[in-house]
Amino acid sequence: MKTTSGWIALKDLSDDQWVNDFIKRLDYVIEEIVHKKSSEAASVEASRRTTQMNRKGVEFTVTKVEPGLWKWQFQIGETVTSGKTQSNLMGMAAHRVQQRIDRELSKPRKIAS
Repeated sequence: MKTTSGWIALKDLSDDQWVNDFIKRLDYVIEEIVHKKSSEAASVEASRRTTQMNRKGVEFTVTKVEPGLWKWQFQIGETVTSGKTQSNLMGMAAHRVQQRIDRELSKPRKIAS
């Protein structure tokens, strides 16, 4: 039971009213906990999403596998290159992939005839 000022005092209730109000309060708290847990789960899921970026015209992806471990992939021509890198920061993982792309782009390539 709520009043305009919030929950009513339990001391003002009969035993049956007290039990019913207590159950309502528990339900409210349980809903808040479930909502918080689902929000945290959504946050964890969001942190595992793949981030897509571009380096010198080469698109690449970086995906958090677990804390401190990132999976990455890019494609140059028909060659797909992928791997993993350890870093606590997504920016550092992306930087390492960019360095790898730069190395791959600097390699001589066969020109298709």
